[in-house]
Amino acid sequence: MKPKAEVMKDLARVCRRKVVIQRKETVTDEYGDTTTTWADWRAMWAERSSLWGRDYYAALAVGEEQTVEFTLRYAAFLDELKTDTHRLFYAGEIYDIRQVDYLDDDGMWIKLRAVKHT
Repeated sequence: MKPKAEVMKDLARVCRRKVVIQRKETVTDEYGDTTTTWADWRAMWAERSSLWGRDYYAALAVGEEQTVEFTLRYAAFLDELKTDTHRLFYAGEIYDIRQVDYLDDDGMWIKLRAVKHT
């Protein structure tokens, strides 16, 4: 277990900007037509970081050089995240979630790898 001073330093890390997690929803109108829309699901504080080094070149090889990582503090509702039904809205841009990574640090942080939506 980490000492309290180190835990508090980690908590200050994510107080950067707010990220909104959106969820895909199917809506039926009065005529019976169904449409798919994106609705805001949760808002959280996150730290955004770009890929660099080996990770950047691996993403470049498959054409995903716009990949970024978001580090969020773990919350129980994040277990519901799926890459096909959720996306991120951050600083006026939309990011499609590619990978959800639970870090090995006592379950305190979660890392989302996302690509800018085109």
